[in-house]
Amino acid sequence: MLLILGFCMILPLLCDCNVKVYNDGVEAELDCSPSESGIMNFMFRIEDNKAKYLFTVKQSEEKRFDKYDVTTDQKGNIKMKIKSFNKSADSGIYICAALNYNKLNFGVSTELKGVTDPTTQPPKIIPVTTPVVETTTKCQCPKKQSPKFSCETWILSSLACGCGFLLLLLICTILYCNRLRTRRCPHHYKRQAHPGPARHTKLPNTHF
Repeated sequence: MLLILGFCMILPLLCDCNVKVYNDGVEAELDCSPSESGIMNFMFRIEDNKAKYLFTVKQSEEKRFDKYDVTTDQKGNIKMKIKSFNKSADSGIYICAALNYNKLNFGVSTELKGVTDPTTQPPKIIPVTTPVVETTTKCQCPKKQSPKFSCETWILSSLACGCGFLLLLLICTILYCNRLRTRRCPHHYKRQAHPGPARHTKLPNTHF
């Protein structure tokens, strides 16, 4: 069986195929005649480089399957009918082979395929360009107000105020210290001159 499958996969590449196109749901027919008649006839379908065994019939035999109706004549010619063609399930290359003792004789392959689905192009979308409106707003900067007094005036007035404050503080300190001094030592200011001791006049020395 492996030898048969190998021949079935290689043979379609070496010979021309008959191509038939069917719509889904219709009855599809194909004929296959082996190069030489044999005792047993086989039918295979090749799809995606894989061979699938379908059925086996003898010469001058009629067989009905769920999906196929098959008849053969005395020469081993096979006539196959697919009751309702299905594009996805029945598409592929069909090939028959007749087994005569140790010799396997293949027939001409036939390719069945479904009608190509119409391709609908998507509607063209026309890009809508919206105009870009640029709005520019003027920057209204606040007007700089000139100071009423210049910087030199502020500096000089600050120095004058500082000097006046220091002078006032110095005067207050001097007055406060003088006041404390008068309270603690009042005798320094109220001291009066006292009469000194009576001096005796020296008598003249009358001693001789």
